[in-house]
Amino acid sequence: MMLINYMILKKKMNNFKKRDPDTPATYKQGWAVAYKFGAILSEEYEDISEKGLAKLVNATIYYFHKERGEVLTHEMVQDYLSTNTFPKKYKEALDEYLKRENKKNFSKSNIDNNDFSTDHDLLHKIVTEQARKE
Repeated sequence: MMLINYMILKKKMNNFKKRDPDTPATYKQGWAVAYKFGAILSEEYEDISEKGLAKLVNATIYYFHKERGEVLTHEMVQDYLSTNTFPKKYKEALDEYLKRENKKNFSKSNIDNNDFSTDHDLLHKIVTEQARKE
């Protein structure tokens, strides 16, 4: 039975490796990246839970690429999952957003009580401003 499971898993992994690098990332891949970066940023943003950081990172990445007419790709996901640094381009947008938005919204207690919201309009505006500067 274990051999069959291994063979199925190996086949899936081979299919995953053959995927076109420019294929848009899946929903799950996007969240995997967001949670990875949330964990990386957790020491720097101690007042925000990893779950809250993941939500902020996910929105930051989404709007960053949307504003440029791009999408997060399979290749980007693979690169991001193999690194331990948060890309500067996303960090600048996230920092600007947190500077403008009231940080209390992102406290650990608010996250734990599902009383968390991201001002997507503000985040989109910040990313748009950054895109114009490039």
